[in-house]
Amino acid sequence: MATFVRVDVRGMNGLFLYLKKVQTRTKKEGMELSRKMAEMIARKARTLVAPFNTGTGDLKRSINARPMKNGWYATAGEGTFNLRGVNYAVFQERGFTPHVIHKDMVKSSKWRKRFAYVKESTPFMTPAYRYVLNRMDTELNRTAERIIR
Repeated sequence: MATFVRVDVRGMNGLFLYLKKVQTRTKKEGMELSRKMAEMIARKARTLVAPFNTGTGDLKRSINARPMKNGWYATAGEGTFNLRGVNYAVFQERGFTPHVIHKDMVKSSKWRKRFAYVKESTPFMTPAYRYVLNRMDTELNRTAERIIR
């Protein structure tokens, strides 16, 4: 789908000023779009990894959007200043070997049995990326319109 925009510019000086403004706005709006997409991914992933009754919520709290030099990115499993790293995030996302855990490994008093058999992973980042990828076209159009206007 092509979108056409008509811009009226008077004189060469007006054209150069407009092009300079577009150039500076592109970097600023690109960073803003990157931040918005990373935060959207993190927000969606947090909803997909609920702590339920037996979880601690550490994985949910570790999902964040973080800045980098040329944009933002979404992370899961990295520790913050008051939260140690969640080293099982990759296994929860990608899968793991079926195993048995003891009830002392989970912070909950609702367990009746001493052991639990864990065999399935529940991906949370991949569905979040897919969700945001479906919205990418709309967000890119909005950003392009903000740059041009």
